[in-house]
Amino acid sequence: MSVGILYLQLRIRMLLYRFVKDETGQDFAEYALLLGAIGVVALAVIVRYREELISAFESGIAALRAAH
Repeated sequence: MSVGILYLQLRIRMLLYRFVKDETGQDFAEYALLLGAIGVVALAVIVRYREELISAFESGIAALRAAH
């Protein structure tokens, strides 16, 4: 094998090793999963307590209008 091919193989191995060992992008993925889970829970709560939430907001709006 030529020196160029050996260098290329070594370079590819180094890049693959660094890619496998690098954990800097892992934080972003964890935060994205956490945010997605929070969104699903929030949506489930809104769907479950829809009428109660609408009533609470309407009461708050009425109280603000009365205070004005």
